[in-house]
Amino acid sequence: LDNSRSGRISGKGLVLGTGVFDNHQDGRLTSTGA
Repeated sequence: LDNSRSGRISGKGLVLGTGVFDNHQDGRLTSTGA
């Protein structure tokens, strides 16, 4: 998990078996396709 600009854990895109998350600009804890 990477920190976004606001310093919160965030993710965009599908959550895959690797569990990798990408930074989301608005810095909210979000995940599409969850």
